[in-house]
Amino acid sequence: MSIARSKNKKKRKKRTKIIKILGFFLFIASIFIIFSLFFPIFIIGRIGTELPDINELTPREQPLTTEVYASDGSLLTYLHAEEDRKIVPLNEISRYVINATIAREDERFYEHQGFDIKAIIRALLMNIIEGKIVEGGSTITQSYIGCSYISLERTYLNKLKEAYLAYQLEQRFSKDEILELFLNTVYYGEGSYGIEAAAKNYFGKSAKYLNLNEAAFLAGVTRNPGGYSPYTNYREALERRNSVLNKMYELNYINKTQLEITRKKPLLVISQKRRERDFALFFIDYVKQILIEKYGITKTFNGGLKDYTTVNHNLQKLAEEAIKEHLYEEDDPTAALISVEPATGYIKAMVGGEDFKKSQFNIAVQKNRQTGSTFKVFVLAAALENGISPYIAYPPNGPIVLENPGAADWEVENYGKAEFEETKMIILEGIIRSVNVVYAQLIMDVGPGEVARTAMDMGITTKLEPYPSIALGGQGVSPLDMSAAFATLANNGVYIKPVAITKILDPNDQIIYEHEPEEGIRVLREANAYRLTKILEQVIQRGTGVRANIGRPAAGKTGTTQEHWDAWFVGYTPDMSTAVWVGHPEENIRMERLRGLLVQGGTYPAMIWKSFMQEALKDIPVTDFTFPSDPTFPVTVCTMSGLPAGPNCPPDLIKMQSFRIGDEPDRMDDLFDSINPFPGFVGMRRDDAIRKLEEMGYKNIEVVKTEKAGVKKGTVFDQEAKEGEFPGFETPIKLYVSS
Repeated sequence: MSIARSKNKKKRKKRTKIIKILGFFLFIASIFIIFSLFFPIFIIGRIGTELPDINELTPREQPLTTEVYASDGSLLTYLHAEEDRKIVPLNEISRYVINATIAREDERFYEHQGFDIKAIIRALLMNIIEGKIVEGGSTITQSYIGCSYISLERTYLNKLKEAYLAYQLEQRFSKDEILELFLNTVYYGEGSYGIEAAAKNYFGKSAKYLNLNEAAFLAGVTRNPGGYSPYTNYREALERRNSVLNKMYELNYINKTQLEITRKKPLLVISQKRRERDFALFFIDYVKQILIEKYGITKTFNGGLKDYTTVNHNLQKLAEEAIKEHLYEEDDPTAALISVEPATGYIKAMVGGEDFKKSQFNIAVQKNRQTGSTFKVFVLAAALENGISPYIAYPPNGPIVLENPGAADWEVENYGKAEFEETKMIILEGIIRSVNVVYAQLIMDVGPGEVARTAMDMGITTKLEPYPSIALGGQGVSPLDMSAAFATLANNGVYIKPVAITKILDPNDQIIYEHEPEEGIRVLREANAYRLTKILEQVIQRGTGVRANIGRPAAGKTGTTQEHWDAWFVGYTPDMSTAVWVGHPEENIRMERLRGLLVQGGTYPAMIWKSFMQEALKDIPVTDFTFPSDPTFPVTVCTMSGLPAGPNCPPDLIKMQSFRIGDEPDRMDDLFDSINPFPGFVGMRRDDAIRKLEEMGYKNIEVVKTEKAGVKKGTVFDQEAKEGEFPGFETPIKLYVSS
């Protein structure tokens, strides 16, 4: 009896336990039913009055990443502030990403109306068990609301507000539209906002090409980007990916085989170092500064612009390689190179220093360095424009002291204290051999102000002071300016301002800026630009720039400062103008021999220029400089001799006369006849010699009579100036005549 009662008692206890369990589940079911029936009404009635209508809210403006492209359409870099984001439509996102996101974030996404009652109850129970909010039960729609409209603390009341707004949002947008908004907004870690930026940063590809392995990782990383980072927490990242894969399998998005194969795969994310693009960094920084000046910082970095530039991907690579070919040791000086297309002004390549990551100072555009003898080009350009013949001559040897009105006298000597056999040197030869003394005298006759004006007209943007020392490069100029100014010569005397950006699109691919090609400004006579080019060709063919000879028509000029702080070669062809500077950007440091070779304009800069230009022009047909359509130019002529007026021709005897290329008295095949070195009169009769001197323009003639054995009376046996010299017309001429 007692045994039977005991058994019945146990049965009753068991039934009671079952009833309690059933009661608990009925209670939960009741709560679920109540929430299902009354939750929307409660939210609309209770919470809705405390929130504005979603139609009255404006989504937070999402920063968009700016893209910078090379001239061939290849991507150079992204510009962004804290948020790296690029918007892509849903049809350009991998289906794996869409399925993985729904599986991880909101498995009933296509069933609810903005909030998920089941998810909310589950989260509520979890939070009760834990005693704090550990799960929110948010849908994809709610998460987007939190990212874009409101940012609320995690409280029950705020979750209800979020759900209410999500409900409204789903009345405005389709499910696919909301999913697209979410995927382009959510943060994926590593500075990546939106799926496209995440795909590029983690895997180096567009979102539409993401595979199952990659998509599962990205869908899982959003909940805790730092904790699931594959760079710092690789194991946790794998576990998170696998949990997403399991959920996708559970929801029949993938099959068993896909699950098992993918779970075994590693996460092949690209290295953080590789993500940092290190190509054309100085040019990109230059473009960035232009954009900031044009649009401001916010729009530049967050405006989602597409910026199409002039830089040529291949030429930029060749420029960087040309410098590394010649300057590769740690203690070598630094080089800058910039190349401009003469006909358009397009900047095709720019290297602003050794390593942008070590120093962001761009020597090519920001640093003004003394140019040395390259500035002689502007002196000669000003001389030609003012009618001075390239065949007038000056004494070439120094040191000399020149009177400098209003300032101290100017003492000049040649580079390396060089001396020449000639007593007079034509200015054409003076630039080919880079003779300081000749060009110091020339600038005093042309006028420093005229030279400064000509240089600035040709493309030098630095304000030049009209000091005589600019003839020898005594003032600082940037490589960009030098390249642009020499491009003026290649462009037949027409200056075109350098261009870095050709087109800018807004995030909707609407053109907001487009460069209009310029006709340019004529700053030199076409004939003079051509004449100067033909002279500068000889610098490369037989002068100080022979190491720059590329075997095709090219012109240029070397330059080295007196203290060996700066070395230049600036040269051009009809297709390209390139400036190369070598030196130490941080301070003035004397450059000595480098691997047995003295660092000067005709060595390392010329060699770098040649290495770059030979490869850059390899596939471009060889063309000569265009003969001018107007080949006329003025020359000042001394009326007494009919020859180009030298520095000693009396001003009242100078007249301007027009000549044509090929017919002028200073063309190469008439060089020595045109210059007329002083003739010899020894052996001539006195009257014949005087008549000849007067015809030449000399008036100050003195006859010294003296006995001379063996010489017939009235015959010249000696003279001053001597035969072969170049005396000015005011120079006293002595004829020694036998008595």
